[in-house]
Amino acid sequence: MKNIGRCKKLDKFNYVLDVLEQQNNPLYKHCERVAMLCYEFGRNLELDAKALEVLYKSAFLHEIGRCDFPEVITIEGHELKLSDIYPLFSKAVVYSIGDKYIADIVAQHLEKVDGTGHPCGIKDEVHLFATIIRICDMYDNFRSEGDNHNTATARIRKEGDFPKKLITSFIKTLLDNEDLELW
Repeated sequence: MKNIGRCKKLDKFNYVLDVLEQQNNPLYKHCERVAMLCYEFGRNLELDAKALEVLYKSAFLHEIGRCDFPEVITIEGHELKLSDIYPLFSKAVVYSIGDKYIADIVAQHLEKVDGTGHPCGIKDEVHLFATIIRICDMYDNFRSEGDNHNTATARIRKEGDFPKKLITSFIKTLLDNEDLELW
């Protein structure tokens, strides 16, 4: 990705996705499913076209920071789990392709409004799109683990700290898009 800044004709967003698809196809497929879920969820929330584009791109890039890193990273003698810090790597990649707004969203997708999320433990100021991505990300992970729709949504209700209104809207999105069979 070192030449990405020099290639003005190349769509940087698609270039990064191509790299992800080549280097880690299962992760790419996960991000693709999450992006499609987020897009439909955003439509259900009646987001305008520009907001839908931002949400879709943010969701597609939310785990780019996992690409080609070991599960445990040692920094100055401290072992850190990739699962706790990769949103910062995702933010750096997205920032490098020139989109600070989307970079900030992807950095927050594991944050929780009660401050117990990561990597930064921010409280109350989690971007709505980051929360939408976290809901769709959890749902896709649960479905990929073999949970059916009912079990996956029950787990989100139990394990997430999401506003009920948002979860209800997400479930309505899934019911309205029964043909969106991704698993």
